[in-house]
Amino acid sequence: MNKVLVDLDVLTVALWDRKTEAVHFLQRIENGEFTIYTPHVLLEIVGKWKHEKLRDKIIEFYTVYSSRILSVKEIVDKSKEIGIDYNKCILDLMSKGVKEEDAVLVFAASAFHLDYLITYNRVHLRGKETEINEILNLNKMKAIKIAAPTSI
Repeated sequence: MNKVLVDLDVLTVALWDRKTEAVHFLQRIENGEFTIYTPHVLLEIVGKWKHEKLRDKIIEFYTVYSSRILSVKEIVDKSKEIGIDYNKCILDLMSKGVKEEDAVLVFAASAFHLDYLITYNRVHLRGKETEINEILNLNKMKAIKIAAPTSI
């Protein structure tokens, strides 16, 4: 079973836009096809949203279907365990145009050896997969696969 991290945009497209491919991907999650890892930072971000109905649906989805919700402490502790400078890696990723919140997702996907980071984000993630993996390699971390929901 693939271990994946699902970015907020996938849930937004499924739950707000009701885009068929995103809805189908969430159904695959609900059917148990994937093991979901969710950094708590995603819950913090969505928790600040003003649109209550969408916010609550996303939080509920992550809460129900995540096998692990990764606290910031757990991610930082993992970086120490594997001998990686968390802050340096995040800054290196940001220097390549990866937003800070996305850099945390990348770091978590690599540090926890996830099979995929699932996102629609072409600008900061999918379109920068080569640069991201170069930074991960320079930081002695595992390369990651970044895919759209339709790709797996």
